[in-house]
Amino acid sequence: MDATTAAQDFSPSTQDVQEIVRTGVDYIESWYTGDAERMKGCLHPELAKRFVMKDPDSGATLLRTTTAQRMYELTGQGEGTNLPEASKTHEVTILDAFRNIACVKVVSHDYVDYLDIARFDERWLIVNALWDMRHPDPT
Repeated sequence: MDATTAAQDFSPSTQDVQEIVRTGVDYIESWYTGDAERMKGCLHPELAKRFVMKDPDSGATLLRTTTAQRMYELTGQGEGTNLPEASKTHEVTILDAFRNIACVKVVSHDYVDYLDIARFDERWLIVNALWDMRHPDPT
């Protein structure tokens, strides 16, 4: 690495920080409101949303994957709209950002999501999501 490369600042601009956070907010708020178009605006079409779970029959640990298309469908069907308004809370935190990529944590009433977000032209889109329930079923 030469001195020029070492001296470069790869931190996101203030505008990038705002847009990265907005992507996380759009993700959870569109889920809460059933706004499939808003959800579509924050997801990359090749999204892989994953959840590690136990198979109830075998007890094996499985990786369940949801696509962007399925997220649009679930959102449009209102899957996330059944919470009382007071419970539709969220906190979006940028864990790290470098050039055109960022890792964001979204904590909502029911979920913790870790989002990999990347810049595509002027838009920041979620390309990967790994999530878990905040309050798992005690059974």
